[in-house]
Formats: sequence, structure tokens, C-alpha cells
Amino acid sequence: MKNGFIISLVIGFLCLSGDSVWSQNDSLKNYVLDRIIVTATRNAEDAANIGRSVTVITEAQIKNSSCRNIGELLEQQAGIYMVGTKQTQGSIQTISMRGANSNHTVVMLDGMRVTDPSSVDNAADISELSLANIERIEIVRGAHSTLYGSAAIGGVINIITKKNNSPGLNVDAGIQTGYFGNGTSEWSPNAYVNYTFSNGFFANGEVVHTKVNGINAAVDTITQQGAYKHFDNDGFRKLDMIGKIGYKNEKWDIFASYKNAAQKSNLDVGAFVDDPNYTIDFNRKLLSYGAAYRLNEQLSFSYMGEYSSTARNAVNDSNFVDNMGNSNHSYFKGDYAGTLSNNEFQANLNLHGIQWVAGMGTYKETMTANTFLLYTDPFFSYSSTASLDSFDIHSVIYNGYVHVDIPGKIINDNLSRYAVGLGGRVNRHSTYGNNFTYEINPSYRLTERSLIFASYATGFNAPSLYRLFTPETYYTSDIQRGNKNLKPETSVSYELGFKQTLDDVRFSISGFYTKVKNYIDYVYIWDKNIPIDSLGTDFFRDDYRGDTYLNIGDQIIRGIEAGFHARLNSKLILFGNGALIRGQLNYDADKIDVAQTQGNHVQLYSNGAFLTQGIKTSKLIRRPHTGNLGVTYHVKSNVTLTGNAQYTGMRRDVFYDQTLGPYGALAYTPLKSYWTVDASARYTMSAQWIVNLKVENMFDEKTTEIRGFRNRGRGILISLRYLL
Repeated sequence: MKNGFIISLVIGFLCLSGDSVWSQNDSLKNYVLDRIIVTATRNAEDAANIGRSVTVITEAQIKNSSCRNIGELLEQQAGIYMVGTKQTQGSIQTISMRGANSNHTVVMLDGMRVTDPSSVDNAADISELSLANIERIEIVRGAHSTLYGSAAIGGVINIITKKNNSPGLNVDAGIQTGYFGNGTSEWSPNAYVNYTFSNGFFANGEVVHTKVNGINAAVDTITQQGAYKHFDNDGFRKLDMIGKIGYKNEKWDIFASYKNAAQKSNLDVGAFVDDPNYTIDFNRKLLSYGAAYRLNEQLSFSYMGEYSSTARNAVNDSNFVDNMGNSNHSYFKGDYAGTLSNNEFQANLNLHGIQWVAGMGTYKETMTANTFLLYTDPFFSYSSTASLDSFDIHSVIYNGYVHVDIPGKIINDNLSRYAVGLGGRVNRHSTYGNNFTYEINPSYRLTERSLIFASYATGFNAPSLYRLFTPETYYTSDIQRGNKNLKPETSVSYELGFKQTLDDVRFSISGFYTKVKNYIDYVYIWDKNIPIDSLGTDFFRDDYRGDTYLNIGDQIIRGIEAGFHARLNSKLILFGNGALIRGQLNYDADKIDVAQTQGNHVQLYSNGAFLTQGIKTSKLIRRPHTGNLGVTYHVKSNVTLTGNAQYTGMRRDVFYDQTLGPYGALAYTPLKSYWTVDASARYTMSAQWIVNLKVENMFDEKTTEIRGFRNRGRGILISLRYLL
């Protein structure tokens, strides 16, 4: 789609994420600048003055968007590509920020990280997060490990929940329903209630329930006449219950919050493979708490903490395989559990215009897993069980950090246009030891409303518990899949950007470069005494020695992202953004951990090659160029129309190819680029009642995010909202 790429390129070079600082009130009559962002520096700062690429999504924007979930909202932002948001609901949603891996972005609730420690790579699954109880979402792009620790290589997303409101009873309730293909349906009621006392105490509660009868996720490729076909629609159910109490005045801000999120997804087991009996139940219980005290205008202290437990239960029962009623005689059950505890103490000091932030904390993760596999057949039966309960799998990171923002005028009046941010963080990991990250962030103000900024920042990503400790071995060797010698992935990022703010127009542009060292990858191990070209050729000889994880390469990502938001007049607003991404992986045979592999042959599962010398890949997986272009038109004071076109460029995906090496490995395949167009209408009937109508994928484009899985077709959603 050459024309689509050219359009995306033009959008991409226009400017960046100007929509980040615009917000809409519920009346949609006025547009004001939301200037305050906390996540970028851990200080309340004017977004226009921050020398980083930032976005603020306000509560009004969230409500007006008609998005089902956070993933759909995030994919509309510059530099973010989501996988799973366009598939049937309940699909895993992963995020790539500035081309980084899905486990290289920190996702937080109220400043505390949200992830699943029992997962393989410890990446956040965005599908578990709902839009319930959200005040705003702050996005900071680029490496930010100095302030937020592990995984903050691509960026940070901070979801900030509601606290107090106007005194008295406040209600925000609604319902959304619709469909997005034959046999599909969606039903999602929600209710938020807040009571705020005049003395500063408040109590919040919200319930969100979603029930979806989705599309069949797997692509049907069976064309043989009379062949057995029994494809099912993949359903999804989700219930979020949230409660928060607290006290807030000019001096104190104290709160405690509890969230219980439970969901059940009916999934298909693989590309092109339907599975009517494969389900995953996921439950998160999250307790968060905090207290902040403002001593005076210069000094304040805060404490934040969380405890989160996750339970993920996968069941795949026997499936029928033919019209005679025969099944595959298999049953699998996996129970995976994890906990996360995080506690931080922070002090903020404004000394003669210099903003200081210093803090320390601990971050602990645990995981366990129990699996059961049963195969029964008239001629053969087999069962196996595995448990990690006795291994006490855990890790702890102790940290301390300092960050300072220095305006140039403190040094000399002639330097009043200059500013610089400096920061450093020390981390001590219970397994791999110590590491240090730092950042330098200078900026220069061309005019009162234009800013040039640069950044040099280092980041890191600690190995997941699974990759460090999982004890599986193959019977021919004692090589464990988990590798306790893994080092953290470390990154170096450069950024150069420009921001311009006018009365009715805001735009900016950023170029960036990121290099991730000690890249962790999954590999096969083969007998060192057998030549590579002879492996697997003798039926009576088992040459395989197991599999493991190794630090064996560097990942390099380059890109440019841009966006704009322009109010042309009192009725018409245009907005857009785009991102161009290029990346590669460089594998180095000299980095092989010989102690872990015991000197055996190493085969890359990611492409099937044996690592005997340096190997370079020209592209990364699922890293497309992206673009968004939209328009909002106020027909009347109470009627608003919005259209949004979203572009996803060509990208490389993978599939399992049995011909690559003795056991097979992943091979590359291209996926086509596509445009989708959404349109919505908003009608404010009164101060209390609001109606939204949305048509998504208006032209019913047949698209795919992952090879072998379908995206949703044309959908119609209608929502009714009540405010008090």
C-alpha cells in the first residue's frame, strides 16, 4: 500500500503528540490546555516546559473517545503500537513504545508498576486494565529507568485514578452495547459513586462488568469439502470492582485503594487453529496505599506502596477432530501465580528554583506454577505433573535515586533560556547484583512558547523470574531452561525534539535512537560432539540437549515521531500523529555463556540460525510505521462528530517452520499494511444525560495484527452516560 505509506510519512514529519496537552470538558464547548504532568519528573510540571516527549489523556478525553479499554486508547497516541486491540476482546494486548519490546515499557497504576511476575517475559498484558476509575493517563516516551527502574526503556505509562471530587454525592454511570460481526455482541454496564466530605475525606466505589460474544479468532483455512469444521466464537467476561478511601487537603493526601479484576477468555491455541475448549481465567487483587505531606512551599514528603497477587488458570480440554466424534484425547491444566510488592519513600525540595527529587524503595516479585498434562488413547496413555511450589522463586530490587531540574537563570541571568535535568539511580538485585542508570536532559527555550530539548538516558530491564529460575531440563543433559547467570538488559537512548505551543495549535517532533545491550533471547542447545550439518540425522541418536535463555545480542531502534492538534475555529479541530520505526538485532557468538551451554551448539529459536559467528537481522517483529489522523466538528453546542483514520504499515511477523534446523524454529512472513476508519457522534441531552454512537472499522477492512488470527470487522457501539 504505497500511497498509505506516503500519507503516513507526511503525517509523521508534521509534528508530535500535540494532542497530549489538550483536553475537552464534558460540554465539549470549550477546549483548555491541561498543563500539569507528574510522571516525567516526579514533580508537578507544566507539560510545555518539560524537555521530554509527553502526553496527558484527560478524563474527558477518555469518556468522549468511546474506547472499550485502555489498549484502544493508547494505540491512538504517537509512537505506540498495540497488538491485540483489534482482535476479539479477551485477546492478550501487548504494547510497543518507540519500537521497544513489550517488556520494555513500564505500566503503572498511581505510580506503582502493574505486571504479571508469573509470565515468561514479565510484560504487562494491557487487556487486564479497564477504563474504570481513571482521572487521567500520563505517557512519557523514552528511557526513564532513573526515576522508574526496571523495564523503563521504551517509556512509562502512568494511569492515575480518581480521588476526591466536589463536595457531596457524585455519580457517573453508564452502559455500552453493540456488535462487531455476525453472531457477536457486547454488553458493558458501569457505575462510579463518590462522596466527598467538606472536611477533605472521600470514598469512591466503581463496578464495571463486560460480557462479549466475540468472533472466532483463528483464521479458517480449511477448504476441503466434507472436512470437519467446528469453529466457535471466542467469548470474554470481565468484572472490575474498585474501592478507595482517603483524605486530602492543602497539607495531606492520604489514600488506600483495593481493586479486584477478574476475567475469563475463550482463546484459540495457535495461528489458524481453532480450539473451542481452551480458556484462561485471570484474577488480580491489588491493594495500593500512600501518604503525602506538604511541609511548606519548598518541601514535601510522600510514601507509596502496593501489594498485588495474580492467578492465571489455563485449561485446554479434549477437542473433537472429525465427524465420527473422535477427540484428540488430551487435557492440560496450568495454574500460575505471582505476587508483587512495591514500597517507595520520596522527598521533593524546591530550593531557590532548583527542583530536587530523592527517593528509595524496594520492589519484590514471586512466582509459582503447577501444570498437569494427560493424554489417553486406547493404545497409549501418558500423564505428567510439574510444580514450582518448593523452589521459592523470587527476586528483590533495592533502589535509591536522585533527580534535579536546574534552570539556567540560577547560574546566570544570561542563561535564563536554558535548563537541564540530571538524575541517577542505584539498583541492587538479589540475583545479578548492582547496576546504575543515569540521564542528562538539557533544553533551550527559543521563545516563550517554543522549546528545543535533548536527552541522553540509560535504562535497564531485569530478567524475569521465569527466565532466571524455571528448572526444566531435557533428559539428555542437566542444562536448565532458567539461567541464573543472566544479566539485565541495559540501554542507551538519545533523543532530540522540538515543541511549539500557540493559542490554538500545539505541535512537536522527536527523533530518537536506542541501543539495548545484553539482549535476552531463547535458544536451543545441541550436542557439541556432532557437526551442525549432521544434527538430527540419526533416528536412533538424540542430539538435543535442552533449551535456555542467554544474553547474546544488541537491539538497535531508530525512529521519528510527530503529532499536532489544531483548533481551526470554534467548531473544527484537527489532530494527528505518526511514527516511523526502524530496528535490527545483532547477535554475537562471543557473548555465549559457555558455562550455561556447557560448550554445546547454540541455535537461535527466533530465526533458526546456529550462532557460530555474528548474525544481523534487518528488521524487528511487529514494528510497523503508524499514523493517526482525525477531525472533530461541533455541529451544535450539544452535538459533536468525530472521525479518526488509523494507519498500520507493513511489518514482519513469524511462524513456526519445521525445516529450520533439526527441530524447526521461527521464520519470517510479511503482513500487509492497512487503514481503518472510525466515526462517532456525541449528543448531550442535558447536564446529566449523554449519548455516544460509534462506528468502528467503518469500511469493514479485513485486517490482521498477528498471522493466523482475525481482527474484528465493522462494529457499531452505543453508550448512554448519566452524571450527577
